[in-house]
Amino acid sequence: NTPTPQAPMTNAKNITPFEKLAPQQQQFIKDTYRLADRLFKEGRYELAKQEVAKIHAVIPSYEESKNIEKLATIAIQTQVEQKQAEVREKDKIEMEEKIQHQVAECRQKLKPDVTMEEIDTCLGPVIALNPDHPAMAELKAKAAELVAIRQERQEKKAEYQAQVRRHKALFEKAEKVYQSGQPLVALKEYDAVVKSRLPDPENLKSKAQRQIPSIQQQVSDQTSEMEKQAEQASRHGDLKAAVQSLQKAVSINPDNETLKGKLNSALAELKKSMQALYQEAILEESVGEVATAKAKWKKSIEQSFKEEGYYKKS
Repeated sequence: NTPTPQAPMTNAKNITPFEKLAPQQQQFIKDTYRLADRLFKEGRYELAKQEVAKIHAVIPSYEESKNIEKLATIAIQTQVEQKQAEVREKDKIEMEEKIQHQVAECRQKLKPDVTMEEIDTCLGPVIALNPDHPAMAELKAKAAELVAIRQERQEKKAEYQAQVRRHKALFEKAEKVYQSGQPLVALKEYDAVVKSRLPDPENLKSKAQRQIPSIQQQVSDQTSEMEKQAEQASRHGDLKAAVQSLQKAVSINPDNETLKGKLNSALAELKKSMQALYQEAILEESVGEVATAKAKWKKSIEQSFKEEGYYKKS
């Protein structure tokens, strides 16, 4: 008798979890995977992760679902860190603005009859934010100088010659500072001579007064040139050069709030550009494109400064 042929047996061990699913479930997995992949490529990482989770709730993995989940998690964390950094930066800027606003208000009290108690009380609302802030220290120094001048005026007439020598020393200091190539500091020193209540038999105040507009014009010309250079650099996309020019302008005239605003804007634009470049490099590294990531980090270093956060990270 001829034996009846037997049907070949299927090796159950080779059947994947996906293949075990009913056709309807398989189609669901395919559709969900395509949606997750599209959402990830569109940068909608949270939604992509949610779709992948639906797949993993049915089977352990499908095609690159595990990789999409991993990369989406990295991207989401990067976005969270970016938000946190933005909040910190916003808080820092708001604190600085609050301090500068209060200092400007208190500066109005810098009159001949001002007292240190008045300045301390005026600075009270912001002193705890940054007790060592340079603007507050400068304000107190100016107030202390006015107090000292007032006390000097109350001295006996016998001290007249000593006061004359002191006034002359102020003028000589301003002259020395100006000759040393510090025009803005010299302006303050000449201004102190002009505002001084000390006796002026040699008419040094008039000499100082004549110097002030000349130095102011010099400072204005220098800062204007730096601003022009910054604008040209910015138009050519060289944000680093633009920031450097504005930093020079602010170093020449640190009391110019408009210049500070332009510098802060340029720094913010540079930071935004460096942040985007850095995050691109992070994503390149996370998908194994190390050479591309290194090239972008190198570019970030070349286009930024050592003091800038993303320079250090890169």
